[in-house]
Amino acid sequence: LFLACAPLGAASPDPATLVVSAEDLASARGWITELNAEQYRDREAATARLAAFGRKALIPLADAKSDPRPEIAERVRLLYPRAAAADLDARIETFLADTDERFSHDLPGWSRYVTTVGAGPAARDLFIEILRDRNHLELLASLAAVPADRRLPVAAAIGGTAFADADKPPPDRIRQALANRQLAMQSRANAFTRPSGSVVRQPTLPEIAMILFAESMVPEETLLFNANQFSASTYFYQPICREALLGNGKHAAAFRTLAHNWLDTRLGPVALTNAMNTSIAYKFEQELTLRIAGRMLATPNAMPHTRSSALCMIARLNGRAYLPAVLLLLNDESALMTLGVAPNATNIEVRDLALLTAVHLTGQTSAAYGFLTTPGLNDDIRFSVPAARYAATPSAPKQDELRKIAFNKWTTWELGLGGAVAGPLGPLGLLHGPKGRLAPKPNNALPVPNLVVPVK
Repeated sequence: LFLACAPLGAASPDPATLVVSAEDLASARGWITELNAEQYRDREAATARLAAFGRKALIPLADAKSDPRPEIAERVRLLYPRAAAADLDARIETFLADTDERFSHDLPGWSRYVTTVGAGPAARDLFIEILRDRNHLELLASLAAVPADRRLPVAAAIGGTAFADADKPPPDRIRQALANRQLAMQSRANAFTRPSGSVVRQPTLPEIAMILFAESMVPEETLLFNANQFSASTYFYQPICREALLGNGKHAAAFRTLAHNWLDTRLGPVALTNAMNTSIAYKFEQELTLRIAGRMLATPNAMPHTRSSALCMIARLNGRAYLPAVLLLLNDESALMTLGVAPNATNIEVRDLALLTAVHLTGQTSAAYGFLTTPGLNDDIRFSVPAARYAATPSAPKQDELRKIAFNKWTTWELGLGGAVAGPLGPLGLLHGPKGRLAPKPNNALPVPNLVVPVK
């Protein structure tokens, strides 16, 4: 419990003072050999010496973890966690003592935290608050296993920051540590599920920051959840979190950067929807919102309403760079909305909204494609699902006829001069063949580009 009772200047700020001497390493290795001694009392004595040696025995213990001799392997398995905890404590104490930031420190997650948030005093202050909470140490220690080479999975290739490769899920220790921390925080804040006699307490900003930081470092689809656990996006509704995201408080800038990174690494349809809404609500830059919307279009098996939200956002923000992803949905016949009453009901499909979005992104007018328009509408209404309704005409009163006319007009435009001019926006010409548009039968699992986005 040194963080609670030891003064900050008690340790040297120089990590070099933590280096274990060659003599101490040799002594520890000798005692490890004694763990396999013939006499029981000798094995016990060697175990006691290694335990008392603490962090100085960490490296030899790590080297011996896979020792083929069962007696050594078992005793090392019991000794290693205590030595690792002592070593982490020592490194944290040294880090806290380095108030002038004169040295480089080897702490789990610190280098990636600096990459994400920066190394200034404000960013360091938030990290110190995270370190001061002993409940974070299990999760911090587990983050040491996150691979250095981080890339986006193919499903998220539409822009964005990078994170752990989906082909290399994090070790069970990271997933379990995250789940443990989430459940502990939630049960403490829930008046119905908290342990008997405990006090209801909402999460602190450093606690929320730790969850966002850790989750942004591992593939979202590998996280462990249960029926009673809520998403990390729920924290954005906490008053202390809202204030920080709005720029209020001494940790606001660092926390907002962590939240930005978390939003930019979401993959699942539900998480992406929450991320897009959060990005808009707290006025993150439009490019972040567009990246999230682009991923929503590229996510396999996404629900129609998820894709419709993304299409509307891309249209409102004029995300011309995402036209290729929009074009892939011109074949999606999934139903979005039914307007009117049978037999005169109008069915709006994903492809209708995709066409409306594509028309806008290429500088054309929706009226030219037969969409029902009303002058003076704001963008929230102009780019919404009801806006993808066709205006009936005497020659084509039925929805299917109107849709066919509109899509034929788009095909003509793509294959003509307009499509040639818009070519740099996407591989428009490659989507056509002798019999028209070459695309799969709509099944809500449309293909995505086989791309890998490297670390920014």
